[in-house]
Amino acid sequence: MSLKKDFYFLSPVEVVKVTSQNLQEVAEWCGGRVATTESRRVPGRQDSYVWVPTPKGTAISWAFPGMFITKRLVRTIKDELRITYAVFRRDYFEKNYFESPGAAVEETWEKGNTKKVKHP
Repeated sequence: MSLKKDFYFLSPVEVVKVTSQNLQEVAEWCGGRVATTESRRVPGRQDSYVWVPTPKGTAISWAFPGMFITKRLVRTIKDELRITYAVFRRDYFEKNYFESPGAAVEETWEKGNTKKVKHP
């Protein structure tokens, strides 16, 4: 018997790369705010970032320049559309987000099917 498999895709995401020049505009876009914190790399220096609200409003995400923020529309169990934001480091984002479904399949599923994957 042959197992039938299909591909499905989540709703598209809108993406913004945070830079030191667009902090205020990004904060307005995501409903967050610009804030500062002491630098972890240079003692005494203040680094600016965008405070990004999370879907449930119970936590925050910090988006520093060079990071990416995604905006996705999701349908809730009550059939309501809700906007959610997520913050990603550049290295993770560039390895896991693609500009088209074809590119995603080619870069992940096609390559993944040629390698043996370890299961627990």
